[in-house]
Amino acid sequence: MRTVLSPVVRNDILHLTRRLVQIRSVDGDRKALEQALETAVQTLKSVGFTIERFVSNGYPSVLAYPTTHRPKRFRLLFNGHLDVVPGKAHQYHPTIAGGKLYGVGSMDMKANVAAMVHALQGFARSQVPVGIQLVTDEQVGGVHGTLHQIQKGVRADFVIAGESTNLNIAHASKGILWLQLRAQGKSAHGAYPWRGKNALLLITEAVQSLIREFEEGFHGRGLNHWVSTLNVARIETPNTAYNKVPDEAFAYLDVRFIPEEGRGNVLGRVRRALPSGVRVTLVMDEPAMWTPEDLPDVMLLQQVTRQVVGRRPRLYRAQGSSDARHFARVGGFGVEFGPVGGGRNTDREWVDIESVFRFAEVLSRYIQAVIANKAH
Repeated sequence: MRTVLSPVVRNDILHLTRRLVQIRSVDGDRKALEQALETAVQTLKSVGFTIERFVSNGYPSVLAYPTTHRPKRFRLLFNGHLDVVPGKAHQYHPTIAGGKLYGVGSMDMKANVAAMVHALQGFARSQVPVGIQLVTDEQVGGVHGTLHQIQKGVRADFVIAGESTNLNIAHASKGILWLQLRAQGKSAHGAYPWRGKNALLLITEAVQSLIREFEEGFHGRGLNHWVSTLNVARIETPNTAYNKVPDEAFAYLDVRFIPEEGRGNVLGRVRRALPSGVRVTLVMDEPAMWTPEDLPDVMLLQQVTRQVVGRRPRLYRAQGSSDARHFARVGGFGVEFGPVGGGRNTDREWVDIESVFRFAEVLSRYIQAVIANKAH
């Protein structure tokens, strides 16, 4: 089903997407990150949107809304990010082939941001509390973008994070625990290993115990494989000598927990599985997201999407996470919803152009429906 967006709007979305992809907005390049933000909000600023700017730890972000003053609580808030993983030089020169736009960050998520911006543009005179939040640190956790804005008082009833979902709706995602394990041993000369206690062997024992504890998570069955998982990211020791028994070793773990289990239960499983002499330190602690399938906002989004796309979008639970999860800390609900794309973080990242237009139309109609419901 083809969208009814005018040729002018379609060209504007495509033009903004191209401009954003051309900006090398990678972590650490603040000038490029700011350029991407200003490029994205230029259209909204020109039609009278209020633009709030934030900076935390060097990461800029913006919040745009049509009212003069920031709403105490947004009825609907779009969330997008403009930071990308580094790509090769040619990827910053977007190309189109077979109905797809290729370029770094095209599906994650510069085309998506362009669609969200243009969906909001038509509501410059609206007094309904809607807006868009654009950040530049999602790839590294979202602490200094989305979470920082929340700490500054931004609240929302319902958040749509514009991640590419093939025009389906992710209503749940896993929480994140990054853990450091530290094993304390006893050093000795390598010729007399019995005189020491090898910390590397101890940390290896701990890792093997955890792999057994989270064994089910190592046998994936696609998107429906909904269990808490553990990834061993790194094992290391400060020892660099061949002829020394290492007395200290570390392991770094990425644990993703399902909301039904909860962080407390997962941490308990980790601690009980560790052998004596191994301590665990929590490095990152991010909440899971769970939005009820029968939430009126979710059901309305399904209804509007079906009208535009011609099929009912599938509700599913995401293995990864988005910045929408941060709103769970303050009682907000959110989903991930976006166009069709593929090749994330590869040399051939792409987004389906027609699906971007459909995405923009769904969002525009969704805002209209939210306004109509408020009027009633």
